[in-house]
Parts: sequence; C-alpha cells; structure tokens
Amino acid sequence: MEQNDLNEAVTLYSFFKGNKKEFSKINTDQRCKIQPINKFAPGGHWSIERWWTKEEQIELGIVEEDNSIDINAFGDLLSEISVSLKEQSLFLKENSEKKSKNTIYKEVSLSDRTLFDLFIGKRIVKRDLVNVKGTIPIYSANVKEPIGFHTKSNITDFKNNFVLWGIDGDFEFNYFKKETPFVSTDHCGAIRILSDDILPEYLTIQLESIKHKYGFDRGLRASLKNMKTVSIQLPYTQEGLIDIQKQNEIVEKYQNIRETKKRSKSIKTN
Repeated sequence: MEQNDLNEAVTLYSFFKGNKKEFSKINTDQRCKIQPINKFAPGGHWSIERWWTKEEQIELGIVEEDNSIDINAFGDLLSEISVSLKEQSLFLKENSEKKSKNTIYKEVSLSDRTLFDLFIGKRIVKRDLVNVKGTIPIYSANVKEPIGFHTKSNITDFKNNFVLWGIDGDFEFNYFKKETPFVSTDHCGAIRILSDDILPEYLTIQLESIKHKYGFDRGLRASLKNMKTVSIQLPYTQEGLIDIQKQNEIVEKYQNIRETKKRSKSIKTN
C-alpha cells in the first residue's frame, strides 16, 4: 500500500519495548495507545477503536463531529434567534449553574437484581402479524415505533415501570409507565425497574448520555450480556435514599432543552 503505516507501528512498539515506563512521554501519535491486557478478556470485545475517547475519534476522523453545544451556549444561541425565547434561555442557564450540595451520585449497575430485571422478548416474524389485529403495540429493534399490534403480550406483569432498548438497531431507548402493556420481540430488550424511586424518564436520559461510552451499535450488539455491564449515575440524598426530587429536576431540564431545540429549529426553518 502507498499509505503504509506499519513501519510507524513497528517503530513505536520498539520504543515501548525498550522503555515501557517512559513511553507515554515519547509517543506523540494519537493512533497509538497502550491498553492493559485485562481489557482483552475472552468474554469482552476487541473493537479497540471504541477505547478512544469521542474527542480522539473525531480528531482521527473515525467519527464525525456533532454540532451539540453546552446548555449555556445553547441559551445564548436562543437569545440571538428570537426574543420570544428569552425566558426559556434564562431557565436553561439557571439550571446549568444550579448545584445541589445535598446530592450524592453513586454508580449503579444494570446487573443489580435489587433494582433492575433485564430480559429479551420473543421472536415474532412478519408473516405472523398478518392475521393479528390486536391493540397492544409490538416493539422490535425500533423501540420508538411499533411494528404492529397484538392481542396478547409476552409479559404478564406490568406493575413496574419499563425502559426498552433496541438490540439490533441504533441503540435507542423508550420508556413505559406502570400498567402500560406492550409486546417485546427478540430484537428488543426490556428493563423492568424494580424500585419506584428510580424514574423511567431519568433512566432513559442516563442511558442516552452514556451511549458513546459503551459504543453499542449495529457493529457491537447491545445484547443482554453486554447490557449487564452498563452502569449509570443515580442521585442519593445525604440520608442514603435515592433522590427522586433531583431526578425530577434533571428530567425537567432535559425536557425543556428538547422542547427549546424543537422551537428554535422551527424558528430557523421559518
């Protein structure tokens, strides 16, 4: 190949082998990283490009840079777009600067059986949907839009809140409040939230925020096994209780940001 970078890889490896402790000071090539051997566990994945940060992937051209901005910058943009959105802009700024001194965040794993129950739905093929005319929505890889409607669900108990995730699609999420029946296929995973103190809206936001960290997509399936390695940040009070009020604040902020983006897009278009 004309663009043969193997020589560079050999050179850097020689430097590493000769001086492992000081190699990080010598290495200036962002494509070269040293990873601990335990990362290459047989049960894990070896898609090493997923171990680069998003910023590094953008700089190396692995992924495209998105146009997202932080809350304050987005608030400033709104003020420029329309005076009518000034009140919403101030709301975003106030929320971004607000810090709760009484909130403690703890890392919680989805494999924690006291809080979550994860499972996969049952296979449904398209020909089976032809003769089924029910009212219960069926969700598959696309957890936002049902692929059809059934007369009976594969789930018998809807006393808890649920969050769905797409296994073979773009790793998207959707949530359902208690007593909202649905059908899940084998392309759709479900998280039954066993604690009423964890809001399904908050869990969905948390999962959205860490999508890049775990890198699940069409290339690396968000299988049941892989999802059990996922952890989220959950707010707790000083007394050690799950902080529902803080979750509601974060959900409200997120919903306002989403609504503001929608309105500002409409203003730009018009």
